[in-house]
Amino acid sequence: MSYPKWPSEVMLRRKNREIISERLRWPDGALQACVALEDRHPGWQVSWMGESATPGFERPAGFHASYRDEDEVFHKPEAFAPTAEELEPLLVEVPEHDYRTGGCAWCFARLA
Repeated sequence: MSYPKWPSEVMLRRKNREIISERLRWPDGALQACVALEDRHPGWQVSWMGESATPGFERPAGFHASYRDEDEVFHKPEAFAPTAEELEPLLVEVPEHDYRTGGCAWCFARLA
């Protein structure tokens, strides 16, 4: 018996983000910008976030990115910018390393 192939993690995340973008009424072009940035910068996950006025968490609306390696481990590098064009230069190539071993110098340097 042959079973259908499961979609990749990337495809599942993209479909979920598509549903979220519809429900949260992201601005026109935001979803396409996220996909394009991820295609050009593998490992980075990009999303659009609305404005937050919550005390201590204030931020303008814009694009947020976090880095996830091939083993699905989140790393400390994160980036935020009001536009996709401003975010792209922040999506640097992340060297191969293992944050799980108590931290790595590269990730901690990004926090400084």
